[in-house]
Amino acid sequence: MSHIKPLSETPESVTLSRADFDAMLEELEDAEDRMAVLEDCLLDMKPEESRYLLSMVDTMRIIDGASPITVWREKRGLTLTRLARAVGLGESDLAAIESGGAADSLVADKIADALDVLPGMLAAVKACPPG
Repeated sequence: MSHIKPLSETPESVTLSRADFDAMLEELEDAEDRMAVLEDCLLDMKPEESRYLLSMVDTMRIIDGASPITVWREKRGLTLTRLARAVGLGESDLAAIESGGAADSLVADKIADALDVLPGMLAAVKACPPG
């Protein structure tokens, strides 16, 4: 991150340019993504939790915008058809959910159960713009 230069400072506040403020927000989002990756790495210390581990490549796919459902489905070796059948959905309905469509909590729980993951592990990670 480049050096941030305050436009003005008082004991109670600092004024930044919009560009510097946006750069700080991007850096914060990047740091949050790095923390998520590190948390995944810490699971390596718990072999009994290895079924919840993603490779760095898969983790980065999610960070870069891939559907967590798609990534976990592929990790589990399931086709779209097999997962759709397992949760009682049509293939096109599951494809729509994987593409970012909404799913009610009951369907989301069924998908998580079928993939043997915790429901929160299917939440998409907000991707940061390159820069």
